[in-house]
Amino acid sequence: MAGLDSASAVNGIVACFGTTVVMFPRFFWASETQEMQDMADAGPIVQQTYDRNHRSVGHYFAAGDDIGRGELTSCLITIQQALIISMGKYISDKHRAQEFYPTCIKVRDDTIKALNDQAKRMKALSTSLVTTHHNQLIVAPVDSQIQAFERNREKEEEEEESSYCLSTIEYRYGDIPPFTDGNRPTGAMYCMECSRCCSPSHEKLIRLVVTDVSNRRCVIRYFRISPMFFFQSHISAQQRGHARPNPSWHEGDDSGVRYGCVLCDIDHARDSVWKSNSDYWNHIGNDHSPEDYAQNSHIVEVKAEEQGCDVRWFYDKGSRLLR
Repeated sequence: MAGLDSASAVNGIVACFGTTVVMFPRFFWASETQEMQDMADAGPIVQQTYDRNHRSVGHYFAAGDDIGRGELTSCLITIQQALIISMGKYISDKHRAQEFYPTCIKVRDDTIKALNDQAKRMKALSTSLVTTHHNQLIVAPVDSQIQAFERNREKEEEEEESSYCLSTIEYRYGDIPPFTDGNRPTGAMYCMECSRCCSPSHEKLIRLVVTDVSNRRCVIRYFRISPMFFFQSHISAQQRGHARPNPSWHEGDDSGVRYGCVLCDIDHARDSVWKSNSDYWNHIGNDHSPEDYAQNSHIVEVKAEEQGCDVRWFYDKGSRLLR
């Protein structure tokens, strides 16, 4: 049980609730229809709570955090034990079935609370990642990625900005609608740059410099942007009436895809769609604060470095997006 992630624990709990729907209703009197209905509704209610929080937090919610996994595993063990006892020697006894009802309701409520609490913790998390497992997967490459960026800063500025091959991205996320071709969904989303954001596994970093003028110190903060944020950007532009790219699209063509700023959408800003890829990323890196990033679950702070600096250094260097 210790190895269960949140999604697996919830699946087990919902399966146990499904068993109660089959086994226990015939052991209740007709006057106890409310108890029967409560047990029948427990599984769908838990599943709906999980699905809602998964859409809100993102795909990391399925793995969960240490606290959430522990609470959900405890709920699963509780209902499994109660179910086994109730299906044992005295399963034909109405009173034994009635004893299971309070356990069923308690597990339902505890599971819903554990899921909602886990979602709140994940949304509030801005300076560290949700679990040690994620820390090994995501934080470990950050140092090497940052070092490579610093070493190749000048070289990157000379490279061609984008490749525009219009490759498709597999449609992986059920809560984001696909682009449409007329009235028929294509099932895939088109991205402007195959080499940078068309890979579902590719992530970007934002580098911000925050200065403390009085103490002549600065903090360099790194934020990781997940691929889902890129998808949301294209969806935002489409919802504002901008067309998706077509096979004949090239740089300078007005029919090409545009980027909509999801962070500006929160404040209902009108001027938040860019055609130029470089202008869009300059806006994301320079015009938004860490507080703005914290409002989007697909942007996570992964590292902060404090160092001394001359105030002029800040104005010369500013903040910069890691490409």
